Amino acid sequence: MHFRNITISGEPGSGKSSVGRELARICGMDIVSTGALQRELAASLGVSIVDVNKRAELDQSIDLRIDSILQRKGAQTTALIFDSRLAWHFVPNAFKLHLIIDPTVAAERLHRTRESNVESYTSVEHAAQDARTRSSSERSRFRDKYGVDIFRLRNYDLVIDTSDAPLDMVVSEVLQVVNGPPTDGLQLRASPRRVIPTIEPVRELAAIESGAAPAWEQPVVGYSSPEVFALRGHDALSRALIAKQVLVPALLESEGGEEVTAGITADEFLFTEAQRKWMYDWEHIHGFRFPLYPDTADQVGRK
Repeated sequence: MHFRNITISGEPGSGKSSVGRELARICGMDIVSTGALQRELAASLGVSIVDVNKRAELDQSIDLRIDSILQRKGAQTTALIFDSRLAWHFVPNAFKLHLIIDPTVAAERLHRTRESNVESYTSVEHAAQDARTRSSSERSRFRDKYGVDIFRLRNYDLVIDTSDAPLDMVVSEVLQVVNGPPTDGLQLRASPRRVIPTIEPVRELAAIESGAAPAWEQPVVGYSSPEVFALRGHDALSRALIAKQVLVPALLESEGGEEVTAGITADEFLFTEAQRKWMYDWEHIHGFRFPLYPDTADQVGRK
């Protein structure tokens, strides 16, 4: 079985290192991990991972040291797996995987699994704050240095939400896409429990059942980090929730500063167009509660 280079990036706590190790085991490939490099550097300096990121904002040699390793390894003829938030930018001819996750789930994972001199947390809240700090530092730093946004989904070939999906399912999805026929553009696997409705779901689902509205094969979604929201195809989401699916193929229509509708970007849409009541209706219909990030819970449905 032939594999090209695979780069794995993702939000803190999304499981990119675990996915990388399992892919390496199955595919017989070696891993290059910038996280491991950063931890080695942090240990040598006697500081935390967060402190290394803060130092890198002022000391360019830290990123240059790691980036040069990525470029050198990426130029080799041997196929490798890169566990790195920036390898997709430096490694040519690679399959680019990105993992997203609900921040609350991520914080719980980080608190439960990290225990070292350079990365440990006293509480879930501590882990959440640390993850936000690291993400903000890396995102702004790499924008300034390289002009790229590491959290822009369209940079990647495959994006998977790991909030509810077990490791073996995530790895299976990756291998299926890597070994499948080439496709153009992003493939997205969303977690149905995380996709927020942005129209009145009771009315739309009733219209679909009566044949007055089209049924969709896949949900069409927008993305405003960290939230995924439905634009069309609530019926497809409903079917996935009823079937207790934890991953569903979705089409990304708009993200970040891209317009969803005239004059309204994805970053604005969720807070200006959605209504909290629709979320309550959706929860009642499907018997679950949204794992909303606190910032979103405070703002969505203000109208």
